[in-house]
Amino acid sequence: MSPRPEWTFFGVPIADGGGTRVVNLTVHTHAHASLTGSYLSDVGKLLAGDLRPAEFEDRWRGESIGEIRFESRPAYAVEAARRAGPPPGGERYRRSVPRGPR
Repeated sequence: MSPRPEWTFFGVPIADGGGTRVVNLTVHTHAHASLTGSYLSDVGKLLAGDLRPAEFEDRWRGESIGEIRFESRPAYAVEAARRAGPPPGGERYRRSVPRGPR
């Protein structure tokens, strides 16, 4: 059986208790990678003013991957993304195929 790819996304704002933090999130399915990519795209649109805060909140309220809950509060997501800044080298995600046993 060939190894399955994984995707690591950098600078993902997540809800953590009552606050927000930014994490590097590794996912192992195409569906989770697509969901995370869409979320980060919407965060970028929100930062640029191309997506209304209410629309962002409606789209992302309650969305999660397992225990990881995307930050749906627009002001919190924007502030977290601004504080985190761009990822090193400008790379937003990396797709890789693990080698060897896990």
